[in-house]
Amino acid sequence: MRRINVLKKREQGRMNLNKVLDNIMKIIKNEDLPQGSQEWLDVRSRYGMASEVSALLGVLSSSLLSMVANITRNKKEYSGLKHRMDNLAEECQSIQNDLILLIDEDTNAFNKIISAFKEPKKSQEQKVKRNISIETATKYAIEIPLKILGLCSDTITICSFL
Repeated sequence: MRRINVLKKREQGRMNLNKVLDNIMKIIKNEDLPQGSQEWLDVRSRYGMASEVSALLGVLSSSLLSMVANITRNKKEYSGLKHRMDNLAEECQSIQNDLILLIDEDTNAFNKIISAFKEPKKSQEQKVKRNISIETATKYAIEIPLKILGLCSDTITICSFL
């Protein structure tokens, strides 16, 4: 059951990744974005989308590294490194999957902050509860870019080996 949930999350992450890639390509080509996308980009650009873009670049980097490892493992002159290349390719795939999930997680963290700021603040009790919610959501939102940074750092380490 857990494996099915992980696969569903992976697929959702890939779908979100494809939306982000499509929107980035439309911006580069100066095309009109689908209805609702412009508002999303305006809000995200105000509050930051750097984590998602960083994760996306990490996904692309780890994909390329995985490809290099797979090509290298089949070369005769690197036959002694076949097992190491297999491990590196698997590690790159794992990093890719984690980064794809973190793209969605970063969006969820952003939404939690927005929700916390929308909480009522009429009474003193509501203000305290709201402040705690904002603090908790902010701390959670800070963790996601740090995880992305760690995974991108792992990708750089793999790159230095290849």
